[in-house]
Amino acid sequence: MRGGLSFRERAELDRRYDRLSMQVRAERRDRDDRRY
Repeated sequence: MRGGLSFRERAELDRRYDRLSMQVRAERRDRDDRRY
């Protein structure tokens, strides 16, 4: 592969991004709960 990510690397990045987005969503929900 010319300068691209291997399948394994891409899968690892996807997993990491999913975990990050879930954390951000949970934090945003916590902030909304505290507002009321």
